[in-house]
Amino acid sequence: REQKRKKISTMAENVLDNINRIQTVDFKDQTTDNIGENLVLVLDTKEADNAPDFIKDQLTGDVLADLKATKSALVYGGKAKRTFVQLIDTEKLNKTADGLTKVAEGVYSALEGKKIVETGLWISTTLNGVRRNTFLNQLIIASHKFCMKTKTGATPSEEPEYVRVNKVTVLDSELATDATLKADFDFAVVKAHAYGYTNNIGKTRGSVATPGFMEEQARYIAERYSSITVESIVGEDLKNLGAGLISGVGQAALSPARIVTLSYQGNPDSDEWIGLVGKGITYDTGGLNLKPGMSMNTMYFDKMGATNVLGIFKGLGESNLKINVAGSLALAENAIDAASYKPEDILTSLKGYTVEIGNTDAEGRLALADTM
Repeated sequence: REQKRKKISTMAENVLDNINRIQTVDFKDQTTDNIGENLVLVLDTKEADNAPDFIKDQLTGDVLADLKATKSALVYGGKAKRTFVQLIDTEKLNKTADGLTKVAEGVYSALEGKKIVETGLWISTTLNGVRRNTFLNQLIIASHKFCMKTKTGATPSEEPEYVRVNKVTVLDSELATDATLKADFDFAVVKAHAYGYTNNIGKTRGSVATPGFMEEQARYIAERYSSITVESIVGEDLKNLGAGLISGVGQAALSPARIVTLSYQGNPDSDEWIGLVGKGITYDTGGLNLKPGMSMNTMYFDKMGATNVLGIFKGLGESNLKINVAGSLALAENAIDAASYKPEDILTSLKGYTVEIGNTDAEGRLALADTM
């Protein structure tokens, strides 16, 4: 079983390193010389009749009428071979970002439908910098899809086939003169990629994403980013330390319970630290107080607190923020075995308190108590 888990783990890591996302984002001036073969052109609804010169001749007659009616259109010809034009109400969106996510998802869906791999992104400056930043962030997030499905007729050794937009070139002249806006755009990309990583780890199923797998991911992050360190206390060492609550929760699982702590010191001159603690029950059967079958199906999501901490540290490693952060993962699988902890057991916490177990499906608070 352990050999099978390692094989699946390797497959999962391959998927996680090749997640279906916009992987590369470049920034260039908003000039026609920088327009490539494909372009996403986001305009205010009032600009439809007065579009930029490089597309004006194509936005006439029925094409213009359809664009006004549907708010989007794929236009052939002009400076780019294909231009996807999206109309938005910038006056409304400058006041609230509500609706911007839906627009970004629609744009990405259209690009994916045409199997476009690279595109430029030209957003009207009538939309303020903060909202243009948000649109880019949401466009990248829209590209994230967790998929381990093999293509039809594939052999098990073949990797899943992905059709994805993997590069976007943002055409925005203000970025060259506004360092703060450029930094915000860079951070939008970091946040979106951290989200995608978090999403994919979270959706990795329970037989793969064990406590050991989660520790591997923490070490993977620490190896990639020199600003991050990691340490762990595992199995018997955890029990000998006196952490009886989290040890009890995980004592029936093949992969031992553990507490994994990541540290990021972006401001060594400061004594101030932010502390994060993430619940990481990698699969929750409910223990001997077994969950009903359908209530158990999605319990690989019971690790999302820990998964979010991992995503945050990936973002910290890429962003180099001037803060200090420590994050601990409370990792255990609430499995069933002859060794399972039992209702009415009395466990002792790391702090020395005794805890009577009323229900083995209330394991999260136990794991978090020792980890905190």
